[in-house]
Amino acid sequence: MASIKAYFRGWVDHPHLGRRLAIAIVSTILMGLCILAFERLEVGTDPFSCVCIGLSNLLHIDLGHVEAVVHTVTLCAVLAVAKEMFGFGSLANMFLVGYSHDFFKWALGDLIPKAPEMAARILLFVPFAALFLLAVSSYVAAGLGTSPYDAAPIIIHRKLSRRQPKLSFTPVRIAWDALFTLVGLLLAGPFGAVTIACVLFLGPLITWISNQIRRFID
Repeated sequence: MASIKAYFRGWVDHPHLGRRLAIAIVSTILMGLCILAFERLEVGTDPFSCVCIGLSNLLHIDLGHVEAVVHTVTLCAVLAVAKEMFGFGSLANMFLVGYSHDFFKWALGDLIPKAPEMAARILLFVPFAALFLLAVSSYVAAGLGTSPYDAAPIIIHRKLSRRQPKLSFTPVRIAWDALFTLVGLLLAGPFGAVTIACVLFLGPLITWISNQIRRFID
């Protein structure tokens, strides 16, 4: 019982918890909006969303339901070996991104045009891409837990590092994202420039931006 209390105490043992919670919630809601925009502009989405949207279209089930199930399955493995990575932020990521996407899809209708001409597509893509980077970086900076999807490659890297201490996290993360991208392609998920960017170089950029944001949170 004492260990359980100590574990959940870690969920709330953060300076400026209310501020962090607000940032995590708003950030994940904005992620859902940006993913919807990327989907409608046909520029691809992040690898996880690529898989889940492919499943959503295939099964004719709302994205929020699909993401909740996929995250929950992954979460079982995360809790078994690294439960300290789970927190309020993890819950926000698991449920708010997908359901926000569904809400904005219903609320906005065709306000975000589907596959517009190239000039309009670029004009719409740039602000949504900037908002997506800011939202993801803010979520990371809040430091209230890792999404099950993001926790998995960290755990894999830890395991592999025991045998290969010099192994960098970067190739493990790229391989993990590439695997989901491949599955997303097989499911006819939204693949494009955003997907490639997420696999190859957005990680370091998000880390840098989140470090700048963290200074204001702390």
